[in-house]
Amino acid sequence: MSRAAHEQKILDNIRQVSYCTECFEDYFSHSLIPFGNTWKYLCWRCYRKALREIRQSTVSRRDKNPSQPTNDQAG
Repeated sequence: MSRAAHEQKILDNIRQVSYCTECFEDYFSHSLIPFGNTWKYLCWRCYRKALREIRQSTVSRRDKNPSQPTNDQAG
């Protein structure tokens, strides 16, 4: 896929979803990934999938190590 086509796909995906300014800034700040000798942005769907995987792994690690306080216990 050409760079222009990929960027157009990203814009199309963003237009299809509802987002707040904070989410939009987060997307552009964190969805740029190394790709070979260059960088590229993940499409919105791939970015959301990556976030879900990160959250699931964080929950799994927390469940395996119950000695870490949760937000309810920390305060």
